Amino acid sequence: MRNFSVLIFFILCLITASCSSISIAFKYGYPCIDNNKHRQKTLMNCSYDRDCPDNAYCRNHECSCKAGFLLSSNKIELQCLRSIGQMCKTQYNCHVEGSSSFCVDGFCSCPLDHHASTDGKSCLKSLYLGDNCMNDNECITEYSNCYGICGCQDGYISSDDKKHCLKAANSIGDPCEEDLQCKALNAKCGEEKKCTCIMDFKRLGPVCLRKINPDMLGKSCSSRSQCVKPMPETDLNKEEVVNIDCLNGKCSCAQDYILTEDNTDCIRFSENGAEKIMATWLASLVIVSRLINII
Repeated sequence: MRNFSVLIFFILCLITASCSSISIAFKYGYPCIDNNKHRQKTLMNCSYDRDCPDNAYCRNHECSCKAGFLLSSNKIELQCLRSIGQMCKTQYNCHVEGSSSFCVDGFCSCPLDHHASTDGKSCLKSLYLGDNCMNDNECITEYSNCYGICGCQDGYISSDDKKHCLKAANSIGDPCEEDLQCKALNAKCGEEKKCTCIMDFKRLGPVCLRKINPDMLGKSCSSRSQCVKPMPETDLNKEEVVNIDCLNGKCSCAQDYILTEDNTDCIRFSENGAEKIMATWLASLVIVSRLINII
């Protein structure tokens, strides 16, 4: 009879959620297994959706969390809780990986100075331009990426206050907010919020070039700085585009530029219609050649 009683209590111990209510098993020297500690991190088995806890459904005889919900353990049971951005009533409805979450104005939210990952499953520290970073998702300034520190993407430049990434202008007349957007074009942001040439520069196509010094055309020079007007205090850097150059010791039109008829400026070969004339002449030459072959 004693052995039968022990067997009954041992079975009860195995199927209960806690060992605390079945202490008699220890009296006879039998261990009691706490099912909670050995429970796998999956929701319960099921046959129907109604067998599953809130925010879960039955699939392949196992309860799975619905879309927008995350599997979470509160040390007592497994639950399906809402991810960042989902509606909530209390913070206990919310769950994120690796950090706390809050219910703010009826929505699951990240802690202060954090933001949700793209999948809403975790909260990332919010980093700004100039902050050290590990991946692009940490940088929250629009049009920024992580390059070891948060910086603006290609084609964008940092604003004066380092809080925004502004689109760099590609051509004179492009919209702008700050002078920095136009700087590469030798331009500034004008009153109409468009890139315009700065003083001593003139527009030539999409960019602004230094004005040439017509008095120096054909005259001796040692650097191209002597060929522009006014002559800069330092020599022009190699990257700056100009339409005049110091070639063979004389100020002459730069490559791909030709002298205007009044000998006062250098313009691109195509800007005086010469390119169009050349193309027409070549087309005519081809036609004549074909006619000769036919004859």
